[in-house]
Amino acid sequence: MNLPNCFALVGVSLFVAAPCFAAPSFADVEELWQQSKSKPGYVEYRDEFVQYNNHFHLDTKDDCFAQNSGPVNMYLIVTTKAVVESVVTDIDNARARCFKRTYTGLRVKAPPFSPFIINLRMRDK
Repeated sequence: MNLPNCFALVGVSLFVAAPCFAAPSFADVEELWQQSKSKPGYVEYRDEFVQYNNHFHLDTKDDCFAQNSGPVNMYLIVTTKAVVESVVTDIDNARARCFKRTYTGLRVKAPPFSPFIINLRMRDK
């Protein structure tokens, strides 16, 4: 994954270097998921997350299914900070953006390794 650097122009003639990272692509995150889903602790943590998700009805709490139609395939990126740092989806529509808002920033149990990638496929019920 290649991440660019960005520079911002501040004032009239002062450049300030600031790291600016492009969001990872769906394909990049999918590759990380493929590599990590066989690591020790993956299945147990994923299963706990699914139980947590189902218990609190996270997939339905913001009425995301009412937005657009069709499936949304997404990857949740969980870090050692015990939070869903970002969500990457295979499409960009109102439904996908709604799910991103629902899951991004969600406090969770610390994963056994980081980044921990969880694949969720949201389909019409």
